Amino acid sequence: MLHLVYSQGVLVDNIESNVQSATDFVGHARVQVNRAVVYKKSAQRLKCAIVLALVVLLLVLFLLLIFLITKFLPSGGSH
Repeated sequence: MLHLVYSQGVLVDNIESNVQSATDFVGHARVQVNRAVVYKKSAQRLKCAIVLALVVLLLVLFLLLIFLITKFLPSGGSH
């Protein structure tokens, strides 16, 4: 009987240890998920900034091209 009580005590200790480890892992996972959310928001902001910069650059290049075409190409009437 004593052996049975002892082995059950060891089993309960093992279960308690596993529960504590799981609690620790959940705590670490919560921190990592929060960091991932911050990184995702930061990446989305960066992506939007890059897209906006590219749109502005393309607009400037388009306007510069239009200016150069109208400035340096002869207009239709005079030869």
